[in-house]
Amino acid sequence: MNTFNLGRKERLKIIEVTTINYYKIINSNKLVMLDFWANWCPHCKALNPIIDKLAASKEDLLIGKVDVEYDEELAENLGVRSMPTLVIFKDGIVIQTLVGFKTLNELETAVGQV
Repeated sequence: MNTFNLGRKERLKIIEVTTINYYKIINSNKLVMLDFWANWCPHCKALNPIIDKLAASKEDLLIGKVDVEYDEELAENLGVRSMPTLVIFKDGIVIQTLVGFKTLNELETAVGQV
């Protein structure tokens, strides 16, 4: 688990997710968003600061990062074929999948609909 200091008194919690801890993570919080990314993906890199802002503003949202190059099996099991892909879970069940770069407003809307 990584915790990042945002400068103000806010703390940002983003968790690395793998096949090993996947079920524990998606069932540990009411609302979870997994970010499937790859180091070579420019849209994934552009999405990182937006995800950080979302995490800082949504205390009830747990965000997990899945490196698809490290954990191809998890990506394959969830049908992830493009990066970035964001999968939103509620109570351990997939509610929504977003593919491609998204703005902060689009992410807030998606999370708010759950």
